[in-house]
Amino acid sequence: MQQKKMTLEEWNNKFDCGVITSYRKYNNCGFRDDHFPCQTDELGGIIKEEPSILTEKEVKESKRAIALLIELSRKKYYLLSASVKLNEKNLAVIFVVDKDKKAKLKEDLIELGVKYKQDSVLFLPQGALNQETKIKGYLIGTNKCYNNPLSFGKIQEIDNKKFTIFINGELFVLENIQNKTDFIEVFSSSAQAMGAGAMIREYEKTIPLELVEKQQKEIINQVNNYFSLKEKE
Repeated sequence: MQQKKMTLEEWNNKFDCGVITSYRKYNNCGFRDDHFPCQTDELGGIIKEEPSILTEKEVKESKRAIALLIELSRKKYYLLSASVKLNEKNLAVIFVVDKDKKAKLKEDLIELGVKYKQDSVLFLPQGALNQETKIKGYLIGTNKCYNNPLSFGKIQEIDNKKFTIFINGELFVLENIQNKTDFIEVFSSSAQAMGAGAMIREYEKTIPLELVEKQQKEIINQVNNYFSLKEKE
């Protein structure tokens, strides 16, 4: 059954939503090729190693792009391809909709942002894109690389309705929030296709899973503490 075409604002008026990408070109950020976090040495001292940089072709052909889509789909999120812009540069991003209202989208986006080496993820509570509400969006840094503009676990509240996300150190703006309905649905049943799990496992071979899981727990605790304090304000 074909979904009714809606704007991003209309989707967000009904559900929590978010934005994530797989475009980060700095390949060993957060954890180096020797599996130590890139901002520390073996003894815990601070270093500033230059991250390895993927070409545009390598980014597009990376296993992590497909693996990320598969993981999101397996978590039963509805996925749309939206766009962000910086000057004349446009990029496609994954617009994630929590249609089942599982109330785990924020945590899932953050954990996947860490696992897939992204600068940041954007969490949009229900109603945040609506220009008539005062509901804020939250941009969350998910990478420990020293050159990341938004540090690991840092949260930037967006209350001016100009929703942004860092990609490769540059701040892109989510566009066509109110006036475009022909967004492309990406990945549905193919998440269960033969070989989908193997694609995730192939990507996981390229990262230090134990370290990733440690960082995921660290950032979730940090973010949960932040929102707990906000609830008490």
